[in-house]
Amino acid sequence: CYLAEHRRGRLRYLRPLLVRNGLPWSWRGVVHEHPGIDRPVTVRRLEGLRVRSEREGVRSRDPDVFRKDAELLEAALRADPDDARSVFYAGQSWLDAGEPERAARWFARRLAMGGSAEELFDARLNVDDKPLSQVELAEAKIPDIELVVGIGGGMVMDMAKYVTWKRGLPLLLSPSIASVDACVTNTIAVRDDHKVHYIGFAVADAIISDLGLMAGAPKRLNRAGIADIMSIHTGVFDWELAGKRGKWEFVPDAARRVRPLVDGVEQLASDIRDCTDRALRWLIEAYAAENVVCLEMGHSRPEEGSEHFLAYNIEHRTGKHFVHGELVCLGIVLMTRLQGNQPERAEKIISDVGVLYHPKELGLSQDDVESALVSLADYVKRETLFYSIIDERPIDPALANELCRGLKF
Repeated sequence: CYLAEHRRGRLRYLRPLLVRNGLPWSWRGVVHEHPGIDRPVTVRRLEGLRVRSEREGVRSRDPDVFRKDAELLEAALRADPDDARSVFYAGQSWLDAGEPERAARWFARRLAMGGSAEELFDARLNVDDKPLSQVELAEAKIPDIELVVGIGGGMVMDMAKYVTWKRGLPLLLSPSIASVDACVTNTIAVRDDHKVHYIGFAVADAIISDLGLMAGAPKRLNRAGIADIMSIHTGVFDWELAGKRGKWEFVPDAARRVRPLVDGVEQLASDIRDCTDRALRWLIEAYAAENVVCLEMGHSRPEEGSEHFLAYNIEHRTGKHFVHGELVCLGIVLMTRLQGNQPERAEKIISDVGVLYHPKELGLSQDDVESALVSLADYVKRETLFYSIIDERPIDPALANELCRGLKF
């Protein structure tokens, strides 16, 4: 399945445009129809093509089109009340029809169903009792501009991408630190209620890597940048496991392309520890190489799995903010142990680089970590995260204690 970028005014979004007709695809929905299939498929972006979406057809000129759409969707939902997409568009159609109160009821119902981060984000904006997040408030205060420039760390990169996504503007990014891969990824990470949600889609028109600027950042933070490369080690394991269980299509060629990046961290450990220009340049190039594969696959499975899920759950449970890479490295150490996936090698690489990952160094108690491990399966299910080792090996208090053996508290 190939996704193409569609544009309507300032809005940009990806939609399936080409599918393999030898597979059992079918059209879904009574309005806002979309191709669907009941099996895992490879999803990639169709580069170099943009579709401009207009509203010039006969149907669009009908002044009652949105009301009619809403009524069609409501009728369909009486037969299939669990169709989350139709619930969302019922709310959107009533909103477009000028009836925000009726829309709010459907959006509230959509919020209770979980699933698509983008639908939940938009739904939350239209439910009266949900205040705007700091990100939304910040974007609303920005005056009319012609270009978005983001200079800073991961949060700045995501904020700049968010503004670009909302306004459809060109984007220039210049990371001041090599601590995360946000400058090269197309997703936008937003934290809300101590949870990470991925919304929208934005790719920088240009990235300026100023090695002198990055070298001036604290070494501790630059070292932590290896987490989004080392997570390939655990992420690919989980991806391959999901493929074996028929939960997701595993692409061996993609895995072969990203695995050598973990070897690169191992070989450059001393340089990364010292934050040399060579190491900083390599980290940015490694992020880019990894992201190319994720874009081709249409998902982040080559570098995201159980290690990130544990980090998200710790953030959610404790309500604390952490250096992303340090918390993910703790997740890598613990999840390689759960996976039986060369845990000694992973921990040695992380230690050789000098990343802080012991709970004591991160301000975490033993109870913080063990309770996050025990509750991890419930968190993954609730947040509808990828299938991984977490779905295979239930973690009870005894196993959580065993996994934490040797860590400093």
